[in-house]
Amino acid sequence: MSDHDPSQRQSVQARLPMPASASVQPDIWRLLTDAIYPTASSEAILLAIDYCRVRGLDIIKKPVHIVTVWNAALGKNAETIFPSIQELQTTASRTGSWAGMDSPKWGPLVTRTFRGGAWVKNAVGREEWVADIEESVEFPEWCEVTIYRMVDGAACAFSEPVYWLEAYSTTARNSELPTEMWVKRPRGQLHKCAKAAALRAAFPEECGYYAAEEMEGKTIGDDARLKPAGQGPADGVTPTADEAHPRDADAPPDNGDKPNRGGQSNKEQDKANRIKGLIRGLYSRTPPDIDESTLDPQIVTLGKKFVRRCLREACWETAAEYIFTNPEKKFSGEARTYLLSVLVKARQSIPDRQAA
Repeated sequence: MSDHDPSQRQSVQARLPMPASASVQPDIWRLLTDAIYPTASSEAILLAIDYCRVRGLDIIKKPVHIVTVWNAALGKNAETIFPSIQELQTTASRTGSWAGMDSPKWGPLVTRTFRGGAWVKNAVGREEWVADIEESVEFPEWCEVTIYRMVDGAACAFSEPVYWLEAYSTTARNSELPTEMWVKRPRGQLHKCAKAAALRAAFPEECGYYAAEEMEGKTIGDDARLKPAGQGPADGVTPTADEAHPRDADAPPDNGDKPNRGGQSNKEQDKANRIKGLIRGLYSRTPPDIDESTLDPQIVTLGKKFVRRCLREACWETAAEYIFTNPEKKFSGEARTYLLSVLVKARQSIPDRQAA
């Protein structure tokens, strides 16, 4: 028997056992569970399979996404099937009356600092809640896409402006921080949402549902207390508990899907979270000016050593954490403030690509 005989190959176990109702080949099921939907449950993947089968779509192309959203009616996070923007475009194309679309139009650029909490990975790869995080994002105020549909032999234009602050996804219900994708691709994500809105306007019957790109990080169900960040508080102001969430805005979500796995007491965890939050916002702040002549020369020398090492190894956050925690009790008060200000000034004086 040849070494390349497929029948002799050892089968690879899928991440999830394949239910009898899946009605797909085992290799397709493994592809779905391990590559296409690597974090989804079996139940959600089965829903995606059924959706694609009814719609005549190739699930391998991932025309639908499995999005975890907060369901206010259920009082918990729930996996929900939403079509991708590609699926909406496919549906519009199948009508035979889609006549194309224009390039997007953009509103003026806006820069805003968002504040709130997020789940972040610590040094050992565990996710933990950090309450006090700041993130400055530059984004277009709005985006508008025009879709054309043939109506009675004429190409009619349909367009819908979509505003970034009303569309972006947040890291948690009680946080106004944008998700990583909306920070990295503020134009790209808004463009997708604008295309989805225009497709709904042009094809209300065929595309009358929200795309996954619009629903990630959102709340479904009737709960008037939960407002999208940016629609209530003034610019630059952290929402109050009543505006953002009925619980404390600094508290981690209580949905139970991200338990504390760090093995620390609550007091220790809270301290660690505060320090991490301070560090994440440290290098975007204006450092104080401190007269070096009033300091111990050893502290000034230590500051220079910290800067040289950070420039060499790009360990800015690690150095700041060491100064904050001060495990060997070598410096405090003005000395610690000076060391942090030296790091911030050095970090802000170099391009981001060199600091990474």
